[in-house]
Amino acid sequence: MRWLVAFLFLALCFTAKTQSPSFTFTNYTIANGLADNAVNCITQDSRGFIWLGTREGLSRYDGTSFKNFFTRKNDSTALPGNTIGSLIEYKPGYLLMTCASRVVSMNTMTGEFYQPWQFRNKVVYYIRPLKDRLFAINKIDSSFIVNEQLQITDTIVPPFSTKGGIHRIVSLKGNNWLIGTPWQYFIFNTVSKKYIPFLGEKDMPDRERMLEFQYYDEKNDFIYFSNYFEGLYRYSGTGVLLHHWKAGHTASDIEDGNIAFVRPKNDSTLWIGAAEGGGLSILNTTTNLFTRVKSDNNASSLLSNSLTFNFTDRDKNEWIATTDGISKLNISTSGIRSWRSEFVELAKNNTLLNITKGKDQNIYLPVFNSNVVYRINQQNNQVSLLDRDKMPANWCMNPFGNDLIFSGGAAATKFNPLTGQYTKIDFFKKYFPLSDIVILAFKHSNGDEWYSGNNGGGFIRITKEGSVYQYKKDGPRGNFSVSYYSVHAEDKKGDLWFGVNKSSRLLHWNKEADYFTEVAFDTVKGLNETNLAGITDLLIDNDNNIWIAFDGTGVGRYNPVNRTATHYTIQNGLPTNYVYALQFDNKKRLWIGTLKGLSCLLVKENKFINFSKEDGLPADYFSERCIYFDSSTNHLWVGSRNTLMRFSPDLLLGNTRKIIPIYIDEIMVNGQQYYIDSSGITNFHSSGNNLQFRFIGLDINSGNDIEYSYQLTGADQDWIYNSNINTASYANLAPGNYTFTVRARHKGDNEWSMMQVPFFFTIQTPWTKTWWWKLLLITVAAAVAWFIIRSYYLRKLEHQKAVLEKKQAIEKERTRIATDMHDDFGASLSRIKFLSEKIQLQKNEDLKMNEDLGKISAYSDEMAEKMGEIVWALNQRYDSSGDLVSFCRSYASEYLEDKNIKLSFVSTVVKDIQINGEIRRNIFLIMKEALHNIVKHAHASEVSLTVDCDKELKVSIHDNGRGFDPQAVRPFANGLENMKKRADEISGTIRIENNNGTVVSITADPGIQQNTYGQ
Repeated sequence: MRWLVAFLFLALCFTAKTQSPSFTFTNYTIANGLADNAVNCITQDSRGFIWLGTREGLSRYDGTSFKNFFTRKNDSTALPGNTIGSLIEYKPGYLLMTCASRVVSMNTMTGEFYQPWQFRNKVVYYIRPLKDRLFAINKIDSSFIVNEQLQITDTIVPPFSTKGGIHRIVSLKGNNWLIGTPWQYFIFNTVSKKYIPFLGEKDMPDRERMLEFQYYDEKNDFIYFSNYFEGLYRYSGTGVLLHHWKAGHTASDIEDGNIAFVRPKNDSTLWIGAAEGGGLSILNTTTNLFTRVKSDNNASSLLSNSLTFNFTDRDKNEWIATTDGISKLNISTSGIRSWRSEFVELAKNNTLLNITKGKDQNIYLPVFNSNVVYRINQQNNQVSLLDRDKMPANWCMNPFGNDLIFSGGAAATKFNPLTGQYTKIDFFKKYFPLSDIVILAFKHSNGDEWYSGNNGGGFIRITKEGSVYQYKKDGPRGNFSVSYYSVHAEDKKGDLWFGVNKSSRLLHWNKEADYFTEVAFDTVKGLNETNLAGITDLLIDNDNNIWIAFDGTGVGRYNPVNRTATHYTIQNGLPTNYVYALQFDNKKRLWIGTLKGLSCLLVKENKFINFSKEDGLPADYFSERCIYFDSSTNHLWVGSRNTLMRFSPDLLLGNTRKIIPIYIDEIMVNGQQYYIDSSGITNFHSSGNNLQFRFIGLDINSGNDIEYSYQLTGADQDWIYNSNINTASYANLAPGNYTFTVRARHKGDNEWSMMQVPFFFTIQTPWTKTWWWKLLLITVAAAVAWFIIRSYYLRKLEHQKAVLEKKQAIEKERTRIATDMHDDFGASLSRIKFLSEKIQLQKNEDLKMNEDLGKISAYSDEMAEKMGEIVWALNQRYDSSGDLVSFCRSYASEYLEDKNIKLSFVSTVVKDIQINGEIRRNIFLIMKEALHNIVKHAHASEVSLTVDCDKELKVSIHDNGRGFDPQAVRPFANGLENMKKRADEISGTIRIENNNGTVVSITADPGIQQNTYGQ
């Protein structure tokens, strides 16, 4: 319906003879990235991409850029040739095309091409859709009928009398198809399989006897054909000629008989493209008259008058293929009426100034710093000029009651649109003696006239009673920083607000107080810019907010009551911070003319919608204050440097800002392209952890102002804002599960469109980091550790066994020696003693002999005693604390009893423990030496011997003798040294103290010193 409304609007602009539709095209060529300027065919796939088949490759357009596909040598997945003849999407995600006279299919997700085996080595020319999801693949004199699986369901071979023509098949009403070549056509019934002649040679035009099928109007059952020489024909479905448009140059003629396409636009409009320079002809099928749209070498006109194809996308935009590129007509801008070529007096360096409507309902448009003023008649869109001789060099135009006032130079001119009367105003020199330009002239709502002049002129105010007030920069009615002002606005109270591009300060005139004050925005909350640019336009809304256009710092909205402001800049969605014009429409939408296009601020939604030449505007550099909304027609008039445009705001906004579909277009893994698999989660090898994503927010109409955010769940904590860059890179991703998603929005929007199908993938864990590998490592490590520990303990056990065996051998040898000594030496000493006693008994009379024999007996007893000690020390049977205590007590008791010394023996040994034989021997010898010293030196009468064996072996020998004097020890005495040496040998300690006699304390570990016999 919007498309129909747009064309009805355009139809108002048509005239039969001279008037052409005011179409503004956006053009694309190889300079924009198109594969080739000669475009043969266009289609749109199920995702929304526009595909263009050219003479030198296949192009895909996403609203921002072109992606091209070409043939590649020795690559079976690439195009087999670069010339694309026809192009359709036969099922979602797959294109079917004719390429180098072959059938080629393309997977649009992966970018891979292949030739279906059914059609290999078959020469074909066109692919055309039929009803019921069938497709006709046309050859010479025949066609294949295929389904969505590319299965051949039928082969059509009509009974042509003239052979050699490229086949055409078109679905008609019911079960009928129109089948034919330029020389002969049949009606084919798909049920009965019968061919009924439709047009034969006798029915063809006289010249060349051939007709090219162009279009079937199913609603009216009309069939359109063309003949190169004779023009355009309309036939009924039964073959009756209904109308013939001959080739010619009148509104009732088709300008070029070599027709490339005929396409319907509504029930009464056909677009007809000429292939050899005739441009675009628009046929009104009700009046049967044509209007022309041709290239005029303007950047926003048709690229060429040689057209090849026309395609209407799902948004109702028109794509016209030419031999010089693509011309796109945006549906949202198709209703824009523009004027440019009519402004012949517009000097090269001048620009359009203000726009306003006079009391005569005409639109007036002056040229800056020029005496040219254009007048546009809204009834017929004709342009005329006011009298240049009566106009000043315009710097300002404003309504002035019933008049319009034009100021500039040292004078001003009032013009009455109803009477056509001009009135010159030239009294300014009296008040502005130094001014050479009257910058501003307007009339207050109370009837006061206001003027501002440069070079220190300030303001003059002339009341309706004729009183004149002059305000200077440093006058008594308040100070202002600039001596003249170029823009103004009046609020509801009648106060005036002024601005000028020389200052960012807003000047306020209080009507009641007749006093000026300035607003310094660096002190106003909400305007964060410390260096605001000059003011280019002012506007006051219904809430008495003041809207300010800044020349480089965006737009401000100032509330004079609470002295707060809101600042809008490029960060909020403006296309640029250079703003020159402000105007509200009837729905309180703010239209903003900028350096880089036209912007609309939806104030309640706080959202910007931007338009530029890429969106179909005829121009996008807008002039200061050159904007006007006509509430009587709901049309917005906007002027650029050299172009005036008029449109309905509702129509321009009606086809914008839909949800943006987002797709991942390409994934690079370690620098190599990965073809996306839609089957589910993708697994990447552990080494494939360097990824780059390229994504697309698809908007064919407004793709250039899309901004992105993306997030990789598993790596990113939050969304990453990416501006308009559509790539994201990740390096050295750790093993794990990830989800990559993107969101997009148009610059200025607050809400994001989310990617419908995020990309799930897994970076595989290296086998060296898997659980089973870790378990294997632990198992192997445990086995190795067990083997090492086992080997260690086995060696240790073997060593201990060897040591034990050696020790046992030593102990056995000790026992044997002790036994042998006891048996042999004891027996011998006993015999010696026995014999000596026997002799002593027999020789009693010899005293000397008796004495010697007594000594022999004593020595024998002493040797036997010492031998007993040695045997005790060697024999392992006595390696225990009990044996040590018993032997020590027995020895001390016998030894001291012979010396008439009383012994007190105390033992705290509770349980019998093993004591190393070496320790046992050295403890006994130390005790023996101590007892010997007591008997020899101490002159003691009592000795206390204490033995304790708990954790340590402790022996204490305490006598009541005269004590121990270290200084009295003889120089060559060895007893004490031997005692200390024996204590060191068993890693023990010995301490000798004087305490009511002498105390000898010995401490040792029962098991520290190992037996070293035989080592």
